[in-house]
Amino acid sequence: MDRLFFGLVIYAVAGTVCLLSGIGGPAVNRWLGMFVMLPAAFTGLVITVATARRAAPGAGRSAWICLSIALTLYFIGLTIGAGSWLMHREPFPGPADFFFCAFYPAIAAAALYLMRAATLRVSWMQLAMDALIFVAGFGAFFWFLVIHPVLHAEVNLLKEGLSQAYVALDCIVLLLLGVLLLTGGEDARRPRIHALLLSGFAIMFLGDVTWSLAKMRGPYLPGGIHDVLYLWCFVPVAAAARQQLADLAAPPARARRKGPGALARVLPSAART
Repeated sequence: MDRLFFGLVIYAVAGTVCLLSGIGGPAVNRWLGMFVMLPAAFTGLVITVATARRAAPGAGRSAWICLSIALTLYFIGLTIGAGSWLMHREPFPGPADFFFCAFYPAIAAAALYLMRAATLRVSWMQLAMDALIFVAGFGAFFWFLVIHPVLHAEVNLLKEGLSQAYVALDCIVLLLLGVLLLTGGEDARRPRIHALLLSGFAIMFLGDVTWSLAKMRGPYLPGGIHDVLYLWCFVPVAAAARQQLADLAAPPARARRKGPGALARVLPSAART
């Protein structure tokens, strides 16, 4: 799996260079934007499925199974979207959105199973306050950069409503993964996996925001910075799966103190800023 992962990293770097440099002109860049995410999504899916197969039965394995299902749904949505572009039809909104919407419950289930696998006793009051800060921070960012500009323009309510819903669902996923990272786990290696998962979906969140902003400026065309972000969101997720595979083969790590640590005290303040 190491070779597959490093191949994914090299592919992401090469795809980024091609997309941002505009090699071959706008036409090539557009075609590249249509398909550049598919190999990355499939590679991340393969590594995640391998992790789910090798994990011991329990909540941890259920989490990776749910994550594999989520990536499968996302890959199907990307494939349908690419097919729509080939038929000269804008894929949004369209059949692909059913799979993109189904992606979020599967991710939420994976996060909940990861919380269950952590088996922590935490202060739910403090956890609720942290959750409120995350929601307020992301909500303010979302309002001023995405929703507020739309209020003063002629928009397609279905398209704009669905695009805003994607960003809102991203916020919920980030909240769950943020709570998971804040609470940590008894195994000292788990926070690395949680941080990688959070990083991957944070990049996806930024991709959805830039995609929504691009939609406001006119018709969406593949090949922009949002496609670079969508390309890279699979790398941290694959890295998390690779780390989990390494942890499965390693001896148990020392337990760490339960409860939120320094990171839990820093991230809420960062969200407020």
